[in-house]
Amino acid sequence: MPYYSDCYVHVDSRSSKLGIRLIKTFLPDGALESAEEYFIPQYAESPKHTFSKAVDLMNYLEKHPDETHSIYWTSLKDQNPIQVNIHYIDTGTILGVAVPSETEEDQILERLKSAFNTDCGYITHEAPPPSTLDEFIRTLRNIEN
Repeated sequence: MPYYSDCYVHVDSRSSKLGIRLIKTFLPDGALESAEEYFIPQYAESPKHTFSKAVDLMNYLEKHPDETHSIYWTSLKDQNPIQVNIHYIDTGTILGVAVPSETEEDQILERLKSAFNTDCGYITHEAPPPSTLDEFIRTLRNIEN
């Protein structure tokens, strides 16, 4: 099983269009949702809401900034990048692209930054993103130093 690099950027938006654009940009041949159901709150045994499609969850999260959640998609074809993800946090979203390590992670990060007009991003390995903007910035600073 390959080792993965995770490229993450922060965006000051919760728009459902971000997830759609992320998929179209990095998985143009199609994407498979990683879950059959999505719960609010995430991982709840007795959820307040249940969604069967990621787009419905994204529309909900766009209108509910107090809710956090993570959504993952996998490529329908055996290609790089293998997975994209969106994480709704306290201040917008963290967008991610996972690719096999030692491939093109530097180019993917630059492409991700450019596609979403942000300079706030970094590469890590086999690690989920932080759950708050403060943690994201702290991680970014630690990597840069």
